[in-house]
Amino acid sequence: MAKTTTTTQTKEQEAAAEADRLAETKPDFNQGNVVPTGGAGAPALTDEQMKMMAGDAGKQKFNIRELMVPVLKIANTTSGVMKKSDPEYRKEAEEGDLYDSLTFQFYKPPVSVIVVRFQTNYIQSKPNMGKTTKLWGMDRSGYDRAEGGDVGARTTKEGDEIREVGTYYAMMLRPDKSTMPCLMYLGSTSWKEARRLNALLGGLELMGPDGPFIAPPYARLFTIHTVPTGDGKNTWFTWKFDMGPMTLTIPNGMHYYARAKELEEAIDANQTRIVGTQDDERFAAGQEQRAKASEQGVGPQDAPPPASEADYGGQAAVVDKAQKASF
Repeated sequence: MAKTTTTTQTKEQEAAAEADRLAETKPDFNQGNVVPTGGAGAPALTDEQMKMMAGDAGKQKFNIRELMVPVLKIANTTSGVMKKSDPEYRKEAEEGDLYDSLTFQFYKPPVSVIVVRFQTNYIQSKPNMGKTTKLWGMDRSGYDRAEGGDVGARTTKEGDEIREVGTYYAMMLRPDKSTMPCLMYLGSTSWKEARRLNALLGGLELMGPDGPFIAPPYARLFTIHTVPTGDGKNTWFTWKFDMGPMTLTIPNGMHYYARAKELEEAIDANQTRIVGTQDDERFAAGQEQRAKASEQGVGPQDAPPPASEADYGGQAAVVDKAQKASF
């Protein structure tokens, strides 16, 4: 018995010694000469290493079409990241967190973003968010011909449903102050917040040396909060945007402004026909379609299906149809 006790104590002493060693060798990020990179679990780099990499930067170029632009999402109880049976499940996910669909890193709100461009896209599918049948892009002619209310899903003569989803191209500022191009989809009950955000984006009038002008959307930062909402039967988290400082007034503001302008130029050059990463544009509609129709002025709607690409006909079908689309 004494031997077993001694062995246990020895293992505990070894474990304590190893913990002390790791604590001694752990970088002190407050010293200023070592910086963390790439989020949690990524290696730390010294000033000399950063300078070496900076000297080799800029040789590899990608245009926006060659990149998988992540979608910035809200973790809700119907999200794959919250469901143990889903391949996207992440144990660190908490309801109301923001996360990107490329790295699946999670961010506690508020999160800073620079909005670059807003577009309304139209998606046609089988009823009840079935298989995608056509991605219309910004062409609303099919939506105009379909039957339905002023806002929300409409029905085509073939019996499909077609809906509008607000798409935001943005630059997210990560906690380490690096940037990440991303997409945000606001549909269904988020349209009210999208319209409010659009009013703020389009109403920033400034007095310049040559007279007044409307500033570009990326002239100002916005902070994203996630707030609870519901319809009396279900509850979920949705988007809320607050105005932040002018982009050019913050540290590294000129860099952020230039990055946002590069993304804008790529959009204008039609280099950004993005079909998403893990799902199609109906994710937001599926996630947020629970509110009662009284807010939207249309008839009753079914409860949303789980926010999974499998419920929307599969990403392969979406990508295939998107590649064949005329827009």
